[in-house]
Amino acid sequence: MSVLRRFALWRLVHAIENVRCAGGTGKRRCFDARVDVRYQFCVARCRLALDDNAFGLEAYRETGHGEHFLGTAHTLANYETVFYESTIADSNSYEQWEIEGRMDAERRAHDIWKKQLADYVAPDLDAAVDEELAAFVQNKKTAAPDMWY
Repeated sequence: MSVLRRFALWRLVHAIENVRCAGGTGKRRCFDARVDVRYQFCVARCRLALDDNAFGLEAYRETGHGEHFLGTAHTLANYETVFYESTIADSNSYEQWEIEGRMDAERRAHDIWKKQLADYVAPDLDAAVDEELAAFVQNKKTAAPDMWY
């Protein structure tokens, strides 16, 4: 994919995010939605193919008018490697959502990152490599003034 096409797709993703987030939601909820959309975009962008399987014409031929594609052979064969399932989205019914405490996407995202941070185990690192990295970071910090970003 050319660089210009990639930037055009990225601008389209930002435009979709801005439309999705312009509905009066708070900045934090909008941020969670943007992270989710960007991850979906990155997953899709890395696997862009233009072969017969990618277009899935046999799924159109197999599916009748008014039917869905979930049961087609093409969907079943490609579901695990092509489709992205959000870890933040909730597909439960409204009643189940209420029973489970009316947890919205913002709360689920917050709980997910808290759990990931609590479960994190630092990889084993050779002491010499650790010292070298610490020295590199210190050199970079002293070479440039500390900025807000």
